[in-house]
Amino acid sequence: MARILIVDEDRVAASIAQAIMLAAAEHVQTPFGIKPTVATTPAEVRGYLQQFNYELLVVDAMIAKDDDWALIKEVRGTHSKFSLPIIVTAPFESVTLSFAAINAGANLWLTKPFQPEQLSGIISIMCEGR
Repeated sequence: MARILIVDEDRVAASIAQAIMLAAAEHVQTPFGIKPTVATTPAEVRGYLQQFNYELLVVDAMIAKDDDWALIKEVRGTHSKFSLPIIVTAPFESVTLSFAAINAGANLWLTKPFQPEQLSGIISIMCEGR
């Protein structure tokens, strides 16, 4: 089971992302599928990361940017880019913010909305070999 942690302060947006990931699961080539979990605060993220091993972290840009990318930097203090890939999502393109996210330790910037097929390909690549 590929565990994916979705981080978004907007529970409705996080639920939509979760539904898209579940739809994408039909296309993902992992032996046991995927299990997306939602966290809405950095404290929840810390708790989940202490309890479970995740294969992928999907973080909304606004929650990450608001604390100067501290959450991503904190995760990178304990997990490498290869042991826990991080995708930052946003409803807009921004060279400045995407550069800041990558510089903080994210693997990828993904603009919303995304299609299940697009997301399934990314999940397959990011979770490959786990």
